[in-house]
Amino acid sequence: MDVQRLEDFCRPFYEEKDMMHNLDHIHRVLKMACQIAKPYQDQIDQEVLIAGAYFHGIINKEENRNQILNFLESQGVNKEKMQAILQAAEGSQKDFIPETLEGKILHDAHLLEGGKTFLIVKSLITGSLRG
Repeated sequence: MDVQRLEDFCRPFYEEKDMMHNLDHIHRVLKMACQIAKPYQDQIDQEVLIAGAYFHGIINKEENRNQILNFLESQGVNKEKMQAILQAAEGSQKDFIPETLEGKILHDAHLLEGGKTFLIVKSLITGSLRG
């Protein structure tokens, strides 16, 4: 799957998000996920990890899920891999318990994104934006 097409598909979804949850957030999560995944390279599907990272912030709405499935189908992704991608994206959510290795990596990357100082700033900004 072409990463640029993936990002182009996801861009409109993230333009509506706050500054702590836009595409830069996805890039930070993905960077951390790649670091965490290094010891597991022979056990993970890199495509599932990358797509799961991009979809992790938009998977929670049913209408988005349908658009994601249509996009993946248009990219020639088979049903089994689609399910793996959705499972990884869902597993990355803070309040989910991931079941796959890709989901566990994304979950931890989401929690560790940017380091300690960044997490404090993100919490303050996100909290003030959400009231």
